Amino acid sequence: MISDNFYKVLGNKIRSRRQSLKMTQSALAEKINKSVPTISKYEKGEVEIGLDILIDICRILKLNIYTLIPSTEPQETDETQMTKHHDCFGDKVYLYCLA
Repeated sequence: MISDNFYKVLGNKIRSRRQSLKMTQSALAEKINKSVPTISKYEKGEVEIGLDILIDICRILKLNIYTLIPSTEPQETDETQMTKHHDCFGDKVYLYCLA
C-alpha cells in the first residue's frame, strides 16, 4: 500500500517541473486529455495517478519516471551505519583510545 505522502511528493515534483517549463495546468490537462481540476488534484496528491497517465505526464514534461519515484532500495538506519563503521574501524578506535 502506498502512503498518501507518496502522492503529495509525486504531485509536488510534477508541479515543480511543469512550472519550470512555464506550462499551465490547462496546457498539461489538454495534452493528457484530463480536466484542469484533475491536474490540480494530481499535483496536490489528492488522487492516485495511474501508471499510464504518469508515463504520459513524464513524456510531456520530459521527465525520467525514476526521478519521480522514491528508491525501492532499503534505507540504512543509523544503527546499521554504526555497525558498519564499527566493523571497519572498531578495533582502531579502541586501540586509539587506549593510547
